[in-house]
Amino acid sequence: MDLDIHSLVTYDMSSLSNLKGATIMSIRRSTFVMSGDSFFEPGVPIYVNRAYETFELNAHSHEFIEITYISEGAGVHYIDDEAVPVEQGTLFFIPIGRSHVFRPKTRIRMKDRPLIVYNCLFPVEYLSELQATFPHATDICEFFTDMQLLWFSMKDVNGHTI
Repeated sequence: MDLDIHSLVTYDMSSLSNLKGATIMSIRRSTFVMSGDSFFEPGVPIYVNRAYETFELNAHSHEFIEITYISEGAGVHYIDDEAVPVEQGTLFFIPIGRSHVFRPKTRIRMKDRPLIVYNCLFPVEYLSELQATFPHATDICEFFTDMQLLWFSMKDVNGHTI
């Protein structure tokens, strides 16, 4: 399967105003850098988790690549110097070194749906291994290892992830 990166639908940044009742707040900037040592086991260069996002975690960056899928709820993803609205079905690619943090739409009340994300983490070196094993994936591996690549998000216009 070929991936045409130009055919992806990017998230409309103007929709931040659509998050009525969203808690917009200043984010405590942090120099906290997450290391892969906390996540990767020997011989297992990939880590996947389900996270219930709260207001506890400070903005952070990491020494690995992160792909995040919003599975439930809505909120804001503070990444670099932008506040990006998120909702179910949004997918983010977060390269090495990008400061970011997710915040739920509101402090959770019984009627609100929590902001649930799935994180897929892997070291950039893993893409070299994938490329060696799957030579037909060279273009996508090279795309994701481009150190000049900024973060991006995508969502199908019908609300389904691509």
